[in-house]
Amino acid sequence: MELSTFIWPYGPLLGQRGVVVIYAVEADGRWVLFDTGIGDAHPDLAEYETTTRPIREALAEVDVPDDEIVAIINCHLHFDHCGQNAAFPGVPIFAQRAEWAAAHEPEYTIPEWVDFAGADYRLIDGGAHVLPAISILPTPGHTPGHQTLVIDSPEERVILAGQACFSPDEWWGAGTGEGRMHAWSEEAYDASIAAMNALDPDVVWFAHACDPWRKQGQTAG
Repeated sequence: MELSTFIWPYGPLLGQRGVVVIYAVEADGRWVLFDTGIGDAHPDLAEYETTTRPIREALAEVDVPDDEIVAIINCHLHFDHCGQNAAFPGVPIFAQRAEWAAAHEPEYTIPEWVDFAGADYRLIDGGAHVLPAISILPTPGHTPGHQTLVIDSPEERVILAGQACFSPDEWWGAGTGEGRMHAWSEEAYDASIAAMNALDPDVVWFAHACDPWRKQGQTAG
């Protein structure tokens, strides 16, 4: 669901409004969240002109039982991906150890959106299984500790790429490279896209695009 928006203050998308998409995934009778969007208006983000919705209200609108969420996975800890983690005190939050370290460097994120009363971070190094059908794939590049969610069902393999790849066009190699050009490491960014491709997904969803890439019948653009 589209939870938050912001104005791009730099780069080829300067002045355009961007979206922040979060995901609620049901597997094995349990729910996990992939990202929590932007929090309430913050003075450090004035240039971004952010908007957002309370995450629990947004989940209720699509009949996701917020009291049955057993884990949160942040693709990374920039402000637009972890902004409402604090709405779920006590719920385990999975993050890469490298990302946790980066988030505690100056001007990386909004610190109080990462560190809050009741925060229960489960720091990992590399891949991990959250549930039998849901696993974390490390995809550094956009940030040092970026991670992606892989969902396997009997029908298809779905990847929630987060910002490991910016858009369907970039996945195809047909975009402007806006994700790669702002990556912490372009080499790692390329390697992470290759790692996701190697899993042969059927569907790939993105953090800043509402439309997915689909294997069947997909055309560039």
